[in-house]
Amino acid sequence: MYVMASEPLAPDHARELHDRIAAAAPESFEVYSPSSFFAYFTGTAEGEHLAQDLAQQLRQYALERSIHPFGIGIRPGQCMGSFASHGRLSARLTNETLDDVINAAIKDAAVQRP
Repeated sequence: MYVMASEPLAPDHARELHDRIAAAAPESFEVYSPSSFFAYFTGTAEGEHLAQDLAQQLRQYALERSIHPFGIGIRPGQCMGSFASHGRLSARLTNETLDDVINAAIKDAAVQRP
């Protein structure tokens, strides 16, 4: 999952999005830029359900706070992973999957414009 705001986020909005993503308990997630995040869920039905639920919550949050353009891309794909020192999975998408999920979020942001 890739979450992005095309405009810079206010610090409180960035913190809230960060906290909501963390609360969804992805296998791994990272802040990609101050206005975008990657979250990794397992490739199971449960992982897909968690990602879709999170996407709905984040879209609602963005709508309520007038954060736009705002996009979310959810795509299955391959990633490379290793276990970090804290025992959690540290995932990185392959280039093809990375391009696909970012492009999906950009298209979603274009559709979500008010």
